Amino acid sequence: MTSVSVPKQLAPENLLYERLQLSPLVIRLLPPEGVEDTVSEFAVEIGWKKQVFRFAGFYSRQMTPKAFQSVLWDCMDKARQSSKLPLIVVPYLSDERLCLLEQNGISGLDLCGNGIVIVPEKLFVLRSGAPNRFTTSVPIKDIYQKTSSLVGRVLLVRPRYDGVGEVKQEIESRGGKISLATVSRILKALEEELIVGREGGEICLLQPDKLLAALTSAFERPAIRRTFTGKVALPWNEIPSALAEAAGRENVPLVATGEGTVGKYAVMAKDPVLSIYCGAIEPLLRQLPVKPDTLFPNLVLQETSDAAAYFDSRVDQGFHWASPLQTYLELMQGEKRDKETADQVKALLWRQMEGEVRL
Repeated sequence: MTSVSVPKQLAPENLLYERLQLSPLVIRLLPPEGVEDTVSEFAVEIGWKKQVFRFAGFYSRQMTPKAFQSVLWDCMDKARQSSKLPLIVVPYLSDERLCLLEQNGISGLDLCGNGIVIVPEKLFVLRSGAPNRFTTSVPIKDIYQKTSSLVGRVLLVRPRYDGVGEVKQEIESRGGKISLATVSRILKALEEELIVGREGGEICLLQPDKLLAALTSAFERPAIRRTFTGKVALPWNEIPSALAEAAGRENVPLVATGEGTVGKYAVMAKDPVLSIYCGAIEPLLRQLPVKPDTLFPNLVLQETSDAAAYFDSRVDQGFHWASPLQTYLELMQGEKRDKETADQVKALLWRQMEGEVRL
């Protein structure tokens, strides 16, 4: 396997790489033309057998979808203006990005051993499967968790906003607390992932499926301090109102869990047990005709102070039910039957976002 060391001016220290390689090709990076200290544009020679092909190389250390799209566009624009072949160099090329390069006729090399080299009618080399060695290129997970996740959650309810302040107002109107600086940071990160864009000053959700998948992957159930399982001596249909009245008298936050709410949004056969998140268990027990019962329960109380558990609840006759999104996220943590039911809730989420239904 032949490889060539990268000149110092083309080797940013934080990436810690020393060479590019793509067997059986011979790769040589040339000094930048007319610029002595640049890492964004440079010349590359690639040899195969007795042939040598010259490329205009573009390097990007950023690995977000937006950064990759930007360097791809720059490379395509350069190809139109120059007789040189276009080539991208990035830390890592996934199979998806290699496919995108092939579709656009652009060559690309990464620092992990993957790449594609295209010389029309003369050369085509594709190598994939090398793992990503640059963990910093993975999207920041915390933008989809805890308080930060509230930005993505309101985008899935309402996909267009006039500005950052309006996103903050929407979060607060649904019971969340978040700073303007945090909203701005999360929106910028979502733009880098091409999940959010800006059109004429508007903030727009571009990829709802990608956002929902990221929220699902990062979702963590609320931290539960205590759990009470029991039986309330009331008809099933009277339990929600009794709980709402008790919570109101004791000033205790209360909302049905996603599991306890699923019947509102989907058809799913389940035992008649109402599962609840609440701020404190004891005050509610004092107000209800309830006894511990783990054999034939109709009520489960889960004590939590996690603000996300109560966010965007939907009120019906004074009782707070989980939002469709919260219900979906919880179902997706379950087993096969739960995930199948989640598909019904997802369809409802899209209808809600498109304004077909109001929940």
